[in-house]
Amino acid sequence: ENLVEAHNQHNAQIAKIRAKKELEKQRLESIEDNIEYIKSHEKYFKKIIETDKFIIKHLKNVEEFYEEGTLMHHCLFTQKYYRFKDSLILSVREKENNPRLETCEIDLKEKKIRQCYGMFDKFTEYHDDILKAVAKNIPVLLR
Repeated sequence: ENLVEAHNQHNAQIAKIRAKKELEKQRLESIEDNIEYIKSHEKYFKKIIETDKFIIKHLKNVEEFYEEGTLMHHCLFTQKYYRFKDSLILSVREKENNPRLETCEIDLKEKKIRQCYGMFDKFTEYHDDILKAVAKNIPVLLR
C-alpha cells in the first residue's frame, strides 16, 4: 500500500542484520586482541573491591568487554577499549543481586577516573557513591 514505508522498513531490517554480522565478525577477530589484553592487564585481575553496596571488578577478557558493552549499551567493544593500554575498565555491580550498575574507565597514568556511566551512558542513582567508592579504591585496584 505504501511503497516508500515498506522500502524503508526493509532497508532498516537489512541494516540491522548487517550490523549484527559485522559485530560477530569483530568478535571472532578479537582473539589476538584478547591474548594481548590479558598479557598487559592480568596483574590487576585479582583485585576485586567490595563495599557495603557494590562489587567493583576488572573486565578480564575481550568477551567480558562484549558482554558489558552489549548489556550496558556502551561502546566498549565496538570502539575496542580492550586495546587501550593506559586504561582499566571496571564493572560496578550491586552487591545484593549483582546487576551491573555502571562501567568505569580508570586512567593508569593519571590514576584517576576518566569516565563512569550506567546503561545508555546515563548516570544511575548510585553514581556519586560509585565515584567515591572507585576513587577511594584506585590505589588498591592498581596495586
